[in-house]
Amino acid sequence: MPSSNDYDVRPFPHRMNWLWLGMQSDQKRHYKSLEQPEVCGADPRPDQADTVAFWRGLWSESVNHSEDPWMEVVASQDASVTPVEPVTITP
Repeated sequence: MPSSNDYDVRPFPHRMNWLWLGMQSDQKRHYKSLEQPEVCGADPRPDQADTVAFWRGLWSESVNHSEDPWMEVVASQDASVTPVEPVTITP
C-alpha cells in the first residue's frame, strides 16, 4: 500500500521531471528548446480579425439561462425543504 508521501499531487509530474532533468544536463540547450514554437497541428493560426469577430459575436448574444427544464425540477424539489431557523450568537 503506497504511503501518502508516494502520491504526487502535481498534475504532470513526468513532464516536470523531464523539464528538470533537461535543465540540469544542459541549461543552454534546455532554454533554447523552450523558445521553440510548439507544433499543434498543420493548420496556421487563425486570422486575428476573425478571432475577435467570433468572440464578440459569441459574447454579444443574450442568453436566458432559466429556460432549461431541469431548473424547474430543482426548484420544485427546493420547495419541499424547510428553512433553517435563524441563529443568534451572543457573546
